Amino acid sequence: MSMRCYQCHAPTRIVDSRYVAEKGTTRRRYRCANGHRFSTVEEVMELKRGVAAKPSETAAQLMTARYKQRLYDLLLDAAPPQVEQRSKRVRKV
Repeated sequence: MSMRCYQCHAPTRIVDSRYVAEKGTTRRRYRCANGHRFSTVEEVMELKRGVAAKPSETAAQLMTARYKQRLYDLLLDAAPPQVEQRSKRVRKV
């Protein structure tokens, strides 16, 4: 799925793309077929994993969920770098 112009909804193409090392962001400049121009700033966000407790859950259920979460974290740390990068999300501002 490609980016669409926010004014006319025409398909766009990337004119310029720059990585800003200080902020860890990527700035992309777009231009649509009708000549409109706009920019986006993309940054990588780390996902926080955790256990969310519901009021009806018992202590045993929470302990099981926390154990599984620790096990998942250990497996993710041992995983190859390609798998770890899939857990990151890109947010467009």
